[in-house]
Amino acid sequence: MARYPHPALAVVLLGTLALSACGGSAGAASTASPTVTAAPPASATATPSTTAPPTATAVPVDPSILFTISATVTAGDGGVAHVVQTVYRPAATPPAGTEGLLDAECDGWRAQFPSPAYVRSTYVATTVGSGSWTGGRIGLSMNGWPVYTGDYSTFQAYCATVLAHIPGTVESVTPVPAGGSPDAADGWATLFYGFGIPDDDSPTVLSDCVITLGADALASPIAATWPTKPQVYPGSTCDVNR
Repeated sequence: MARYPHPALAVVLLGTLALSACGGSAGAASTASPTVTAAPPASATATPSTTAPPTATAVPVDPSILFTISATVTAGDGGVAHVVQTVYRPAATPPAGTEGLLDAECDGWRAQFPSPAYVRSTYVATTVGSGSWTGGRIGLSMNGWPVYTGDYSTFQAYCATVLAHIPGTVESVTPVPAGGSPDAADGWATLFYGFGIPDDDSPTVLSDCVITLGADALASPIAATWPTKPQVYPGSTCDVNR
């Protein structure tokens, strides 16, 4: 089992799901690439790959969306769910309660970000069919220095990856430097986002990994490379900047 340290917290372990608390570009190449579509203009409809059509639910086009990551989750008993993480442009004002959560869970964040902006993401998991999802969960990352609210369980440490429930919804927020380049240190394009399967959920498989970039993400040299980055652990991850 790999080890993934957070600079301000105890080590977090999540098997094949890498926990990254600091931003960075994606890791080593592997054997399978995600299916990716660029966000179309408001009057158009996203066109999936012709080689591996995604089954994940499409996300409506919204100019405030930086990007989305979506996948299909298939449980060992055949249950199917769709998961979508939607990440939004940095905002000067955080959602209510965010700073209190950061103070409680992310020691040192104020020193790290003396002039912060806040990147928010939403996670939605919906189930399909008759398979059992009692206790179902998936690793959800936005690292960064993330805090979460909603349907999730903390995994061994705060301010890191969590186990999001299936079905369920989660909102997460991470501070970034205000006014800086998204590709500079701690910028939103350097952070680690997406999904992974915990070790104890090994019969569960991720498929139909789709990354949809909005205009701002396409303008980022780092984010613009995500469409060509292969998944490090095909079937177990759907993420960026591993």
